[in-house]
Amino acid sequence: MTNNNIAINILYKLQNTNEWCELKIDPENYFDKKYLDEGEIIEINSIPLFNHAIEYLEETYREKVSNTRLSITNNNFYEKIDINETYWNNHQNSIVERIDTNPKGVIIYNVIILTSLVNDSSTENTWEIIRFIKENAVFTPILHTFITENKNGVVSDTLPPHREISLE
Repeated sequence: MTNNNIAINILYKLQNTNEWCELKIDPENYFDKKYLDEGEIIEINSIPLFNHAIEYLEETYREKVSNTRLSITNNNFYEKIDINETYWNNHQNSIVERIDTNPKGVIIYNVIILTSLVNDSSTENTWEIIRFIKENAVFTPILHTFITENKNGVVSDTLPPHREISLE
């Protein structure tokens, strides 16, 4: 169900340019409505159709994009989610920062995710993913994993040996 108070804006920059392009998206085209219960209204934290802002852009632009800035705002309550993503090394590496703010403008959630392609072979791709959360002005690692995607579509997730995260 439509929520006219939600505004979604994607800014994106193409490689080797300083200009930002803009794409405004209706909530109905951004969120995955199949996850809404009957009569449920789209909210700022509803489930999106895609995981990354770049996936909402025309396919011909995607490989040329170096940065995206996604902003989801609830204009009624002044809640906001900002997701900034930077790509490099032919999109084999990326860093994502997500910042959620409450109606008073206070940051209530801040996470950074670093993704790197560490193995690209004819049979599988392996991505290293490290996730950090910011608490008390310090980024702390909360996840370090490897995702392997076989060419046949099978995906597996493994923690690196002897590299589990310990905060002690």
